[in-house]
Amino acid sequence: MEFRSLKEGDEVIITIEKENRDWGYNPFPDGTKATVLGFVNPEFPAWVMLRLKNGREHTEFYTRLKLASQKRKRLSTNSDKKTRGKR
Repeated sequence: MEFRSLKEGDEVIITIEKENRDWGYNPFPDGTKATVLGFVNPEFPAWVMLRLKNGREHTEFYTRLKLASQKRKRLSTNSDKKTRGKR
C-alpha cells in the first residue's frame, strides 16, 4: 500500500514482518486494528500516528499497515452534489 492512500480516520490492520519480530520488535500481535490519527511529517507521511482500540497511541511505518476495509466512507460535500451526473 502506498502511504498517500491513508487518510486520517481510516481503520488499519498492523502486521509486523517476521524479521523485525525475530530482532525483538514485538509491539503487539499481528492483526491489531488501529485508527489513523495523522502523520509525523505531512509532507512525507511514511510514519503514521495511530490510536489502538485500547486507547494507546503508537507510531508505525506505513508498510506495516493495510486498510481494514477497502471501502472508505466518504462524506459528500456541496460540490459533489453540484457535479453529480455531469460527466
